Amino acid sequence: TFQRGDWYPIKLFDLLIMSLGPPPEESSARRPVGRFRHVVHVPRRRKVDPRFSELHGHLDLGTFKTDYEFMFEQKKSEMNEREQELKKLEAKRSLSRDQFKAKEELRSGLIKMRAEIKKFESACRRSEEEKQNKQQNGRQHFVKKAETEESMLFRKYSELQEANKLEDWLSKKRQAHAARDRASALKKKRRRVQPEQ
Repeated sequence: TFQRGDWYPIKLFDLLIMSLGPPPEESSARRPVGRFRHVVHVPRRRKVDPRFSELHGHLDLGTFKTDYEFMFEQKKSEMNEREQELKKLEAKRSLSRDQFKAKEELRSGLIKMRAEIKKFESACRRSEEEKQNKQQNGRQHFVKKAETEESMLFRKYSELQEANKLEDWLSKKRQAHAARDRASALKKKRRRVQPEQ
């Protein structure tokens, strides 16, 4: 005998419903039915890339880097080619519209590629740090986002200091912040003083 609230009959009922398959599609009786209908609704199969799927195991960035080293070499050679093309276009005094557009595309593409490489390298560095922490402490310590940002800023600061570009970078940042503050102040002023109708 089962009492109210027992899980067994409910589970059995759910299993029975699941074995029957998905219910038929419901449609409104007020609208006329179209001539061509999908009688059976088939759920779409999701394509999963096994290299990056969590279902197929944990992604080890070290082995990924060694396995796909050729891709990184290709990307670096492509970056060098783009840089040379960009230098050629920048050396010209007058550019046509198409050439100017190509130059801007090359520049934006280079910036994207550099950002991708930098992001991947930082991810590799982070995973290596996690591995080292696990070896030292005996348990895995996942580095927080704030910690990674802090370490990235520290690295950037040290790189700028070594290259003697720290003051230039800080002055540019100050100018950008001042411009942003001025723009936001103007926007607030415009909101307050609206013409009366």
